[in-house]
Amino acid sequence: MDWERELLPYHQTADELRAKFNNLALQFTQAENRTPIFSVETRVKTVPSIMAKAHRKQIPIDRAFSEMDDIVGVRIICRFVDDIFIITRLINSRDDMRVVKEKDFVRSHKPSGYRSYHFVVEYNLNTVFGKQTVRAEIQIRTLAMNFWAVTEHGLRYKYQGIIPENIASRLVKAAEAAHVLDSELGAIRDEILDAEKLAKNREEMVRDIIHSIQELYQVSETSTAQEMYNKFLNIWEVQGEEDLNHFYSDMQSIAQVHKVR
Repeated sequence: MDWERELLPYHQTADELRAKFNNLALQFTQAENRTPIFSVETRVKTVPSIMAKAHRKQIPIDRAFSEMDDIVGVRIICRFVDDIFIITRLINSRDDMRVVKEKDFVRSHKPSGYRSYHFVVEYNLNTVFGKQTVRAEIQIRTLAMNFWAVTEHGLRYKYQGIIPENIASRLVKAAEAAHVLDSELGAIRDEILDAEKLAKNREEMVRDIIHSIQELYQVSETSTAQEMYNKFLNIWEVQGEEDLNHFYSDMQSIAQVHKVR
């Protein structure tokens, strides 16, 4: 078997899906000033990993590509649990991939404590060898869920799939702690997003103020520029939000008078 050639469409699928979900994140940010997608990770199983799973599942190696659903893996990380379900609705509504399997381990977690939302999708691909349909597994988790899952996976690898009972029981408790964290953050989600919006607006205001002061220097309004710069430093030291808003308005007026902006 020419493994390198067989895996080419899977690498292409991983690249295209990563790009598509990252573009979705960008579109959300532009349209709503926030995105439910914190990060997107992809991977393609290595040849030894494919062979090991085929052996474990008693899949003939010549049928591995047709019978395995997770040779391509996509992991979408969210900040809030609600974000997971925004993404699930999006995936179900897309026409560039077809949902084959769907499992909700977020609302019905595994006995181990594992939480995540899983899809298996069929993705249509155009390659130099023609059209091909590739299956990919998509996992959607919060940061807390992912931290737990990565930790559990490492322990499972260390103990060859059989985690000692005392460690397994502590992992269940850790999973519950991660769930509590997600619940608490979800409860104050609006407060968190409002704070981030305020911080972003402040950052944009400061950037515009500094830019306007620099342009005053460039049009030889040196004394005005220095005066506004000193005032800005005084306001910045105090960190007064209302004073900064007033100064921003004044700066816009001055910039308009001097045709800076």
